[in-house]
Amino acid sequence: MVAALAAALILAASTGQFDLDCAGMETVQGPDGAQTSRPYAKTWVIDLDAGTFCGRGCHAAGAIAHVNPAEIVLSDELGVLSDHLAVNRTTGELHGRSTSPGRITDVSAACKLSPFTGLPARAF
Repeated sequence: MVAALAAALILAASTGQFDLDCAGMETVQGPDGAQTSRPYAKTWVIDLDAGTFCGRGCHAAGAIAHVNPAEIVLSDELGVLSDHLAVNRTTGELHGRSTSPGRITDVSAACKLSPFTGLPARAF
């Protein structure tokens, strides 16, 4: 059974389509500097072949910012509203930071590879 699971995960990774089941902690800092931490659990649906990703259950896929041998950077936007979300391809660690005026959200999670569940279909 372990060999079958390993083979399925290798096949998923080799095709560039897979899900990442991530669990960890999310910390939110408000405008007063107070921090609140809570559990973080999310499944990311990744299609490296198409260059798109989506949180499971989303209505539209987004473009992957960039991919290199060390990491998959799902989002990397800078500005007044900034967002950075990346997963280390060796360790499976996901790290992210989103900022908006008066609010900072940090995410740190461990991700496990799982079979590709598919992205939302496009109408055209």
